[in-house]
Amino acid sequence: MPVCDVCGKEMRMEDGVILTTAQVTESPRYWGFGFSRKWPSFHEQHPDGAGIATIVAQQADQKTGWLVCETCARMFTYDRQEAKDRVREVLANPDKEYGRATDAKKVMLAALKAWQTLYPDTGAGKDEGSKAKAAGKPKSRSLLIALVVVAALAAAAYFLFGIRP
Repeated sequence: MPVCDVCGKEMRMEDGVILTTAQVTESPRYWGFGFSRKWPSFHEQHPDGAGIATIVAQQADQKTGWLVCETCARMFTYDRQEAKDRVREVLANPDKEYGRATDAKKVMLAALKAWQTLYPDTGAGKDEGSKAKAAGKPKSRSLLIALVVVAALAAAAYFLFGIRP
């Protein structure tokens, strides 16, 4: 039985929609769901967000359509009729595929937006964050800038040279 490519719930294909990689991965709501529910241990394993570039590269590189259940489909902006037509076409011709890789920069921006919303004090322990606030330092903004720079460098290394972070 097929499963939703977002939440993993078993479903009948005709009960869902097929979205493109761009429609799914360029959505901050997808990343918020992913970091908080789909990959709940990601923040524990990468509290500073260092692993974001790797997961962004993997997600942006999906070359097939995404089967999405009706519940998860509410997270995204898409043409419902077109997405349902894709399902009908795939059911009629199982070899038919929808999708292609998307621009990793757009995906990175969506992922970082969700990360910053979920974890505004990324990398800072409670004591460090309290000290920074007491000293009047914008800890979250500095960390976000550092995270963006590190993630961008890691993504560039991956895409330009095939070096995995």
